[in-house]
Amino acid sequence: MRTVRQRRGRLWLVWLAVVLCLAGCAYEEDVSPTAAYDGTWYFAVNGAQCQFTDGQIYRYDKNVLDGQSLTGIYSPAGDHIDANVAYIGSLDQVRPLYIVSGEDGDFLCDKADGSGTVYFYREATAYLSALEAAEAAAAPEEGPTEEALPSQAPEEGEVLTLEPQDLEEDGEPLPPGSRVSPAADTEEPTATESGGGGMVWIPQSGSKYHSTPSCSGMKDPTQVSLSEAQSRGYTACKRCN
Repeated sequence: MRTVRQRRGRLWLVWLAVVLCLAGCAYEEDVSPTAAYDGTWYFAVNGAQCQFTDGQIYRYDKNVLDGQSLTGIYSPAGDHIDANVAYIGSLDQVRPLYIVSGEDGDFLCDKADGSGTVYFYREATAYLSALEAAEAAAAPEEGPTEEALPSQAPEEGEVLTLEPQDLEEDGEPLPPGSRVSPAADTEEPTATESGGGGMVWIPQSGSKYHSTPSCSGMKDPTQVSLSEAQSRGYTACKRCN
């Protein structure tokens, strides 16, 4: 008696397993091979919202009666879909689209590793992030300002000090590159030594007259007689006189 019951129990288990197997096969046949692609995507070109459904791609368009316009078609092709999409080259051109997972969600790319061209984003925020990155890459780089040129800016940790020869007579610092060493002053012949006959040099701005045109980093000095310089209120430079 016990043996008969055991046999009946085994038959019920076998029958149940067959039923479940048939149900699973039927479910797999009902699942669309493009189900992973169905849903809302955002066009990478302009962020337009598109709907993938039943092998067709619709773009939301407020100018048409039903609010959607057909913009492409797609079909399963193994591990990807082949799509013909308007606004991406020719509508007759077939493009493979793979689902690739990124930091901002899934996107559709023409290469399985995501290194190719991206055509659609699953999330609108992913499209905005890509747009910001593209704008940042296209922005021109700002050059150094006059206040911090490489030739004038001190290196990190360096302290700039001004020597007496770096200052004009009134205590103002000389422009960069106009420092005059004491050796240069002694080697420069004075106007008197070269036959100037009491001639001196006066700057464009300042109150001192000089015996050499390069003293104090003067730019475009004017040569006048000593008496004229004194009559105009100029006094002698203590460095070169």
